[in-house]
Amino acid sequence: MTDPNEILYPQVTSIYNKLLQIGVGVILLFLILNLSVMNANDSKVQLEQHFSGVSNAFVKQAVNTSKIILATNNKKQQQQFMQSLTESDAVAEALLYDVSGQLIAHSDNFSSVNELYGIAQGSEDTSKQYVTFTHEIRGDELQGYLRLNVVRDVLVKPLEKQLFSQNELFRIMLLIAVAAGFLLTRGSSRFSRQGIRFVKKK
Repeated sequence: MTDPNEILYPQVTSIYNKLLQIGVGVILLFLILNLSVMNANDSKVQLEQHFSGVSNAFVKQAVNTSKIILATNNKKQQQQFMQSLTESDAVAEALLYDVSGQLIAHSDNFSSVNELYGIAQGSEDTSKQYVTFTHEIRGDELQGYLRLNVVRDVLVKPLEKQLFSQNELFRIMLLIAVAAGFLLTRGSSRFSRQGIRFVKKK
C-alpha cells in the first residue's frame, strides 16, 4: 500500500509554494504603489519649495531696489527698472504703485488686475499662466507697492524634467526588483520540488 504521506506532502508543498509566490507578488506590488505615491508627493513638495524659494528671493531683491528708485522720484528710472525686471524669462509683468495704489511705472504690455482675471470687457482670464506677487515697499514708512506676475513653468520645468527622469529610473529599478524577486521565488519553488522528488520514504 502506498504511503499517503508520500503523495500528500508534495501536493501540499506545491500549493504552499504557489501561495508564497502570490503573497510575495502582492507585497511587492503594494510596495511599488506605495513608493510611487510617496515619490510623486515628494516631487510635488520639492517643486513647490523650489518655486517659492526662487520667486521669493527674486521678489525680495526687486523690492529692495524699488525702495531706492522710489526715493529718487525719477519717473524714467522707475519705468526703466520695471522694464528691466521683465528681461528675466520668469517675469511676465512688473508694476509699481504709489502709497495710494496709483500705478506710476510698469513694464511694456502690462495688464491691470481686471484684465489679468478677465473682468475687464474684452479681456480673457490669463491668471492661471502666472503667479502674482504683490509686496509692500517700506523704509521707515510705506513707500508703495510692487506687483510681479511670475511665469511658474519657467522656474519649475527644468526641475520637473529632472525629477521626471529620476522617477522613471526609480520605476525601472522597482520593476527589475519585482522581476528578480519573482524569478528567485520561482527558482526556490522548483528547487524545493526537485528535493522532494529525490527524497522518498522507504
